[in-house]
Amino acid sequence: KGPLSGWILSHDQVEAVLMRRAGYEVRVIPRETESFEENPPNALEFIRRELRWCQGNLQYLKLLGLPGLLPTSRVQMVLAILMFVSAPAWLLFMATGAAIVAFGGHELVRFEQVSGFTLSS
Repeated sequence: KGPLSGWILSHDQVEAVLMRRAGYEVRVIPRETESFEENPPNALEFIRRELRWCQGNLQYLKLLGLPGLLPTSRVQMVLAILMFVSAPAWLLFMATGAAIVAFGGHELVRFEQVSGFTLSS
């Protein structure tokens, strides 16, 4: 099994992708009038919901290879995955940059001015 096995926990995107694969037109209505989800009542419930959505979006990895999906649908699933993967990646990049500067590694990159452009080497 594993954390990405089992039922898909974040289903809206998958339903839209599979409907498009079946030939239906799917649209996002910019105004919500009949469906509304409130914020969780406390921070713990908010974190639980975010973790559930994160796990659900990461489960899309196993669906990217489904036959018959439109390229747009695949891109939308990749963007949904990146929504949760990009935040830790940015944190890692910033921490790495700060560590390089803090430990004197900033001299590893040398910049040169060549006819108006700055190049790194």
